[in-house]
Amino acid sequence: MNQIKIIKKVEEIVYLDKVINLIQKQMKVIGGCSDTSYVKNALDNALRPISRSYLFVWYSDEGNPGAFAFSNICSGLEAGSDYLWINELFVDSEYRNMNTATEMIKFIEKWANKRHIKYIACTTGLTNEPAQNLYKKNTFELHKTIWVDKSI
Repeated sequence: MNQIKIIKKVEEIVYLDKVINLIQKQMKVIGGCSDTSYVKNALDNALRPISRSYLFVWYSDEGNPGAFAFSNICSGLEAGSDYLWINELFVDSEYRNMNTATEMIKFIEKWANKRHIKYIACTTGLTNEPAQNLYKKNTFELHKTIWVDKSI
C-alpha cells in the first residue's frame, strides 16, 4: 500500500538518493539549482533541528519514493495564527494521473488540522494548468498575484 512519511531529519529519509533525484527533477522544472550536493545541503539546512520545515515523501507499494511535498509552518498576521506554506509539490511522471498529488494534499491537510493549522498556501505558475486544476479539484482558491522576491 502507498505510504506517506513525514520527515523532520534527513537521516529519516528512506532511499535518500532517490528522494534527492525527485527534488532535482523539481528544481529543473522551476529553474533552481539541481546539483546533487546543493540539494543535499539544502535538505540538511531545511531539516535542521530548529526548523519548522517538513518533508512529506510518498512511497509506492514497492517502497519507491515517487512524490514529495516540502512545507514550512509559518506565522502570519493575516492568518491570525500559524499556517502551512507548501514550497514544493512534485510527483514523478511514473505516478502522475493516479491521484498521487491529491492523496498527498489530503494527507497534509489532515496532518495540519491535527496541529490546529487551518490555512494552507502555495504558489504555481500562471500557465501551469495541471497544477491549477489539481488545486481547484482540492478546493483551493486561486488568486491572481505577482510573486516578488530579491536575492541578497
